[in-house]
Amino acid sequence: YQPHIRAMARSLGMPEELASLPHVESSFHPGASSNVAATGMFQFMRETARRFMRVDNLVDERLDPYKSAYGAMKLLKENYEELGTWPLALTAYNHGTGGMLHAVQVTGTKDIGQIVEQYKGSRFGFASRNFYAEFLAARQVEKNGEKYFGVYYKQEAPKFAEYEMTGFVDARVLARN
Repeated sequence: YQPHIRAMARSLGMPEELASLPHVESSFHPGASSNVAATGMFQFMRETARRFMRVDNLVDERLDPYKSAYGAMKLLKENYEELGTWPLALTAYNHGTGGMLHAVQVTGTKDIGQIVEQYKGSRFGFASRNFYAEFLAARQVEKNGEKYFGVYYKQEAPKFAEYEMTGFVDARVLARN
């Protein structure tokens, strides 16, 4: 999925390196789910996802790696526009934009290192505090994969086609055809 995510980031004027985010969120598993109800490759919570994609009783686009990638890049772009730095924007992906704005206000800095050291917000726990560091570590391992794993091959994204249905069709019927 990375070529698609990189292209999407580029088209939005964002760093291609953001395509590594699923390493931290789900290890690129489109069907991942967490114990707090985050779902999909980009681990969207239901309410956040609804800002960018369809999530209802019939369709959950958090499970679509392409639509959720678009949502993730749009959310990161909004975070960056609000917070002004990529370390803060990425941390806000986990902790929320409001939470990071509060951390900046309390600490008086936009330096993620100082925020991690100084900010004692009750919801700024292990996952949020270490999110940017995990992203950097994932990037480092990804860039030097052969050093850590030897020769390896990346799986290609599945081939697919999209069809617009004019009405409801049971998924079992579609699966048979």
